[in-house]
Formats: sequence, C-alpha cells, structure tokens
Amino acid sequence: MGGLRDKIAERAGWLVASAYAVLRDKPLCDRCLGRLFGLLGKGVSNEERGRSLRLALVMTLHSLVRDGDEEAKKALVELAPRLCTVSRRLFRELGVECRSETCAICGGRLGELIERVAAISKAILEEYDASTFVVGVRLSGDIRRLEEEIVSKYSLPYAESVASEVKREVGKRLQALGFKVDFENPDVTLLVSYPDGTVTPVVNPMMFFGFYRKLARRISQSSWITRQGVKRYPFSVQDAYTPLQVALGGTSIVIHAAGREDVDVRMLGSGRPIVVEVKEPKRRRVEVKQLEKIVNEEWPGLFETSLEARVVRSFIRGLLKGDEGEERHSKVYRALVYVPDGVDPSDIKRLEEFFRNRVVRQRTPKRVRHRRADRIRERRVFRVAAAPLNHNMFVALIHAEGGLYIKELVSGEDTWPGFPDALGKQAVCVELDVLWVESRLRLKKGIIEEGAEEGEHGKAAQGLPASHAETAQEAYTREGRGSTVEPAHV
Repeated sequence: MGGLRDKIAERAGWLVASAYAVLRDKPLCDRCLGRLFGLLGKGVSNEERGRSLRLALVMTLHSLVRDGDEEAKKALVELAPRLCTVSRRLFRELGVECRSETCAICGGRLGELIERVAAISKAILEEYDASTFVVGVRLSGDIRRLEEEIVSKYSLPYAESVASEVKREVGKRLQALGFKVDFENPDVTLLVSYPDGTVTPVVNPMMFFGFYRKLARRISQSSWITRQGVKRYPFSVQDAYTPLQVALGGTSIVIHAAGREDVDVRMLGSGRPIVVEVKEPKRRRVEVKQLEKIVNEEWPGLFETSLEARVVRSFIRGLLKGDEGEERHSKVYRALVYVPDGVDPSDIKRLEEFFRNRVVRQRTPKRVRHRRADRIRERRVFRVAAAPLNHNMFVALIHAEGGLYIKELVSGEDTWPGFPDALGKQAVCVELDVLWVESRLRLKKGIIEEGAEEGEHGKAAQGLPASHAETAQEAYTREGRGSTVEPAHV
C-alpha cells in the first residue's frame, strides 16, 4: 500500500509542480490550463481540470506558508493575479489585490467563442438542410507555435490542442440540437478559423446512382460548348439532370457515367450506369424516387432515368474502373447496316459464324484520337445475330466486350477483322443503339439511402434491382430474330 501511496504522491506532485511552472511563465485561464492535462480523466471539462489544478496549487503553497515557508509566501503573492480566482478570501487575508490577467492563449474568450461558433454553425446547417456534420479547426500560426512551445518546454505528454477542444465543444452543442456527427460522409464540414471564430462551410454534394436511357439521337453526354461559347448540341445527358439541381437547390451538376456512347447513338434497354452529383445542395430531405419522377416528367419521349440510391464518392471508383475509364464489361448493340453490293441470307449466316467468340484487334479511331491514346486494343466479340431488312440493309445484334468501337467494327476501319472481312463486301453502320450494359457493381457498397424498398424491386445477385439484371441472352431473346426487328429512326 505504501508503494502506491508514494507513486500517487509523486504523480500528484508532478501535476501541481507542472501547473506552477506553466503559470509562472504564462497567464492562463482555467480552460487553457486544464487543456494541458486534457487527456487525464474522462467526463471532466478542461475548465474543471484547470480550476482543480489551480486550487491544488494554492492549497499546496498555502500549506507551506502555514509552516513558515517564506519562499512559498513570496510565490503565492507573485502569482496572485493568476491564482486568486479560486480563493479570493485567502488573498485578501494576505493583503494582496486580486486583479486578473488575460489568458495568453485565448484571451479569456474561448467559452464565448465556442458559443458563438455553435450558433453560427447551427444557422449554416439549417441553411443547407443538413442533418450530419463534422467540425474542423484551422489554428493561426501564432497560436499553434505558442501551444507547441509550452508543451515542449514543460514536457506535458497529456496535453491537447485548443483545436480539439473547439471541435469537441461545438460538436456537443450541435448534437444537443439534434444534428449528428458523421466522420465518413457528413452533409456539411464546418471549418472554424481560430482565434477569429469565422466558420466556412464545405457542403458535400449529394450523389445518386442510377441508369439513364437516351431515347433520341444527337444527345451528347455532357454539355458541349464550342469556342464561340454556344452549344454544339442543344441537349445533353448532363442537361437532362438539371431538374435535380433545381429540386435540391444545388449550384451545379456533374455526371460520372460508366463509359459513353456517341452523340448519334441511342442508349436503350437496360440503360447506362451513372452517378449524378449535385453540388452544394440546400435541400437534402427529398426521396430518391421523387427525384426520379421529377426528371422523367421533364423529358417525355426524349430521356428517362431510374435512380436507385444515394451513394458516396468511393462508389464512383467502382463505376468508372477499367481501361481508360471504360468498363471492360460486355454490352449488346443493335446496328442498322448498309451494304452497297447487297446482302443475302448466306452472307448473314457467314457473318454470324465468323463472329462467334472472335478476338478483334482495333486501333483507336481517328474520330476520338484527340481524347484517347492512339494504340491497338484487343476486344472480344462474343456473338452476332443478324436479320435482313431488304436487299441492301440488315440489322445486327452485337454482343461484345466493352471498349470495342462498333461503327469501326462494322466498317472495318482500323479494325482486324471487321464486318467486311466476314462478308467480303463493304459495310456501313447507318444507325446504332446500345441495348444492354453489363454491370457488376454491388449497390450495397457505398450506399447511403436506397430509392425503393427491397420488396418493390427485389435484388439481383450482383446487387442491382431486378429490372436492371437482364442478361445478354435475354436481350437477344427480346431484340433478336424471334421478334419483328424494325430499323431505328431518329
């Protein structure tokens, strides 16, 4: 028992002696003194720690004074401005005037600043309809250096920074108002500058995973602005999602799609996976399916989308993974093909047999070399199913690996082999549609909020709604020779 008592006496002596050394050097308020020992004790505020240490120091010095220690009395008198708040009567009896000094770190205004920052932060969170937050603090260089100097000079291993106290105390006040802390994906990050107390909000975007379908041609994926400052095409997939920006009070829209189709190519069937990012939204508590309805009602017959869930940014990496941002998953296309020299059933049969699990080597087409590396790629054509329409036209369903340029596959330009190699004739792709895009994304990874109850759609094995789990074989069955195949028209 004696051993533990000695250890306690030694450690208590160190605490009081450390407080004495610091207060001889700098005037500190209870908060800033207590913070130098902030890692000791749980459920105790720094203000309580500081007052307790100050009182323990006064009691220690007073006990020495009562025993006739003149050095202790001198110290008590000299430190009166930094100690008297805990025992004013004692200092009156000693005939010492109890005047206070301004805290060297916070100027005695830390408590006031915390309350003011909490009030400003509350107004910001309400402005942005936020339910979750995280607080960050930027310390001025002078304050950081002063804290580091004190901690280093007096070897204080249990100290915490004023930044930690501001974050914690502001966070506690906001939580008491019903807001929740979210360190992973907060609606708003509140950046507090110390010591001036300004609060800068960093508003996290809202991101929605879904699928889009382009029902017409001459629709670019993003807004294409020419050097003259006008749109190259009147409408884009990005434009189609502007009702989201309006509905959520955002400042702008950014889209992240799993690959892209040409401007003159429709995206039908399963739709293309996409994440739509709304920057700095001021309305957040809107159901995903309600937003889907708002978009679809705006563009009937031109564009439609299905929004499945809110997701986090890490989800986008899974959406865009692959060579040059293009998914290497398979796709099904429908091509309307013109053959100047005519086509007959034997040509069709030869084409289908030729492109059965065939590897194709393809150079980057001239039309995209300005934005893609000029190199040779190898992609696989799994299957082609075709049906003649007249003497010079046929429609082909092509199931191929993602990243294969279908127009060049049909024409044979920079492609080995292409349709002309199988037909022995020139061929031109007149129209092209994307019918199906394979997706191996797991929706549960990176999800925040689903757009529908599981019972409404069910979940496919890869984590996508059953409505988007159609296989390539099903796409063939639906669009192939078992049905009446009509040429696509603008």
